[in-house]
Amino acid sequence: MDLIKKNLQKINSSLIYFVVFLIPNQLAFHFWPNYSFVYGLKIDYLSIAIYLSDLLIIFYTIFFLFINKEKVRFERKKLINVFIFIIFASINIFYSKQRELSIIKWIKLIELILFSIVVAKDKFLEKDKIFKTLCYSILFFGTIGVLQIIKGSTIGSLFYFLGERKFNTLTPGISLLNLFNLSILKPYSTFSHPNSLAGYVLLIFIFIFSWDTSLFKNRLLKVATTIMIITLLMFSFSKTAIITLLIILFIYFFKLVNNINITKLLSLSIIIFSLLSPLISVSLLKKEIYYPVSFSERLFLSDISGQMLKNSPLFGIGLNNFIYTMPTLKILKLPFWLLQPVHNIFLLITVEAGLFGIGILLIVLFKYIDYLFKNNKKSFIYILLAILLTGFFDHYWFTLQQNILLIFFFLGLSKNSQIK
Repeated sequence: MDLIKKNLQKINSSLIYFVVFLIPNQLAFHFWPNYSFVYGLKIDYLSIAIYLSDLLIIFYTIFFLFINKEKVRFERKKLINVFIFIIFASINIFYSKQRELSIIKWIKLIELILFSIVVAKDKFLEKDKIFKTLCYSILFFGTIGVLQIIKGSTIGSLFYFLGERKFNTLTPGISLLNLFNLSILKPYSTFSHPNSLAGYVLLIFIFIFSWDTSLFKNRLLKVATTIMIITLLMFSFSKTAIITLLIILFIYFFKLVNNINITKLLSLSIIIFSLLSPLISVSLLKKEIYYPVSFSERLFLSDISGQMLKNSPLFGIGLNNFIYTMPTLKILKLPFWLLQPVHNIFLLITVEAGLFGIGILLIVLFKYIDYLFKNNKKSFIYILLAILLTGFFDHYWFTLQQNILLIFFFLGLSKNSQIK
């Protein structure tokens, strides 16, 4: 039995780095039940998707629990949190517009929470190996994005099995960068949108830049990864990610992350302003002013959020029910490209989980900030600030597999006593 556990431990120790390397992949098997169609169109957000990364996480978690089953103990003081979680999830599912969609999202959150707990308790994680794995991952998946820019289309071939979708500069709705009157394809790599890729590499950049890696001697790898990330950020032209990076660098160099109250006030302000954004959006839409298309679409989605929240303020419409609920509102038939979540994760969570849901999130967030400051985990404070700032302008941290998986990996890593 000891030999079996020893071999499983070796597998498990390798498996976590495999998971980390493959976080950017989006290879998945999709099921398309009736509710995943809106206006006769398949909506990815509403499908049942089983990702390769899900399977890897499940294996990693099961192996870890089997190896450490004698050491795994439920703390009584934690049971109340589990009880609250179960009760709230049950109520949210009960009041959902489409319960299956909500159940699927709650299962996803349970999977990711368990993953973060296992990462937090994994005593075999090595700091330099995590660093190297993230760098190699960015270089590999970033190269796919750079080749897409050069070719003006996806690469295809074996990259399809990492989740690369098929498109080129002529594909309707594809994101292009206009540079010197040339239409250049923005890098997607294996992500569903350049903004999602930009947010992902932004967090990795902050992590490797701010993390103390004095023991890590391969400076060339760090420099190469930094160049790749800057290239991807520039060509993705994600204004939110670029501005957030500048803000975080300003905070880093001037050592402004020293006051816990300021961090909490910033977090609270972002959430409050998110909740007020539907009222602001309605006011701006009433004015006869021309807005850029992307901005006007964000205002429209924010306005829709206000209508949904007004109908289900306390417990929300159910997780993952935003797009499903859109056609039921008394509005004109939406163009297919607007069938997407509101571009603000805090407003989206409030609409789907209600005021109780966002209230619980705020309490958890404040406790997490207390933990980070108490344990001097400054790298993760910068990461948290980046998520808060970018999350105010986009939804991918809560809706897309790669981004939400990265959040929970960093969450677990920040709680790991081995990682200083």
